[in-house]
Amino acid sequence: MKIEIQEVRKSKFKKFENQTTDGSKIKLQEVRKSNPNYNNSSNTDLSETESNQYKNESNLSGQEHILQNGDREEMEDRAAYEDLIMDNIGFSALCAEYGLERATGVLDLLVDTVCTKKSKIIIGGAPKSIEIVKNRFLKLDHGHVQYVLNCLDKNTTKVWNIRQYMLAAFYNAPSTMDMYYTAEVNHAMYGSDD
Repeated sequence: MKIEIQEVRKSKFKKFENQTTDGSKIKLQEVRKSNPNYNNSSNTDLSETESNQYKNESNLSGQEHILQNGDREEMEDRAAYEDLIMDNIGFSALCAEYGLERATGVLDLLVDTVCTKKSKIIIGGAPKSIEIVKNRFLKLDHGHVQYVLNCLDKNTTKVWNIRQYMLAAFYNAPSTMDMYYTAEVNHAMYGSDD
């Protein structure tokens, strides 16, 4: 049995030319030059103040359009809840005690939660009806916020999700605050420093 080696024929491709299967040359497409704009941008009809006024007017018309689509009521509700919560938690006293930034953070968290459009919210890992959460948050007072912030200041463990931590703390504050202070008093009066 003999094995015959077949010869490979030489191809008839032309050297140094790009070719396609049909034998025509590849041609590069030309990119058209665009017509440049030779306007001198410093020579415009509007002055800088007129331009800013135009921008402000166009933004106002956009805001009016948004407000006409039902958002006005939403913004008014939010403002009303913000005023109510500010009064309930003694916002100005919190600012004096903890600083404006921290007090504003608490206020924003409470208002955002009370004004949410969701039907359920996760508190302590469990879904809760927003109506129940809203009811509890609207009952918070200055003492509850002090309690939560003081407990946060004493916390030495890593808090991975501060928003969820604070939501759970505020939700539980009315039911845990009295027991916490009772335990603190008992420890101060009868406890030992072991």
